[in-house]
Amino acid sequence: MAPPAPRRRSGLAEEPIESGEISDRRSLIIRSSPVVPIVADPRLARPSSVEVALEPPPMPVPVQTQPVPHALPSAPRKRYGWLFLVAGAIVAGAGAATLAVKPPVTTLNTETLKNTAALIGTTIDGEVRAVQVRAEAVATSSMLRAGIATDAQTLADMKRDKDVVFPVKDGETLEVLQIVDGKRTTLLRVPADASAVEAPPAGKNRLEARIGDVLAVTTSVNVPSPEPTITGEVSLTAPIDLAPIRQRLGDQVQEAVITGLAIPVVLVKSTGVKGNVVSFPIATSLGDAPLTFSAIVRPHVSTSQLPQIRLFAFGFAGLFALLFLVSLLRR
Repeated sequence: MAPPAPRRRSGLAEEPIESGEISDRRSLIIRSSPVVPIVADPRLARPSSVEVALEPPPMPVPVQTQPVPHALPSAPRKRYGWLFLVAGAIVAGAGAATLAVKPPVTTLNTETLKNTAALIGTTIDGEVRAVQVRAEAVATSSMLRAGIATDAQTLADMKRDKDVVFPVKDGETLEVLQIVDGKRTTLLRVPADASAVEAPPAGKNRLEARIGDVLAVTTSVNVPSPEPTITGEVSLTAPIDLAPIRQRLGDQVQEAVITGLAIPVVLVKSTGVKGNVVSFPIATSLGDAPLTFSAIVRPHVSTSQLPQIRLFAFGFAGLFALLFLVSLLRR
């Protein structure tokens, strides 16, 4: 038999498949599927190689798709702005409620005024003793004792030459008296333009009220003289400092005065408000000057925190109202 004519190769694998041990061709299998050459190393690839037929790819399985549901609308966000409005209303109501609360009012304890009367007596006694000591210091001067036996001009010259020193403060008056046969004559007055003072007997003290709400004390001290028929006296008048007592009474009473003298001494001027009048005796070492302390009690309002609480309440209410408006604008 003549050998079959060679067939033209196509893109499909049509080569016969041969076994390795049987030399004779027993069958020819033609594959219509494409073949892919197996090449271990591209450099060792040869044109005539064994081609392996591949199985046809499996048919694609249709994928069943389910319709995608439309996205649900998002739930609306909750608004809590109204909570600011409620909180502001509550706080404002609490602040308004404090307007109806009256602060407690108490009356000043009269025991305080009684202690003030005792303080006035202690102050008077202390000032009287201080003035008396100063007058005795002037009376013990040897130059003044010699000057008592002279006349007014000689004593004035001694003062000018500072032979005798007379320490006098503002508002005070010092007088040097000469007593001859019971007759009292003023030799010197410091300051010279001061008003005459009616001095008490030697060794005595006297209180007097002066115009301008001034309480003054006058003390008189005996001055011995080298002449047996001549004696002298030094009288010193000084105002009593009542400023600490006035300051203490300023916020406690509507009015306060010291009575028992020719004119009353006003400690606290009247405010025109009427009230209960309380009076207490002023105990002093001056037995011939019975004094009385009288005052109109001022109602005392205890300190309260209500104004501060009210201010904070209204402030927070305004803040909550502002937050509520901001929440409305953000919608």
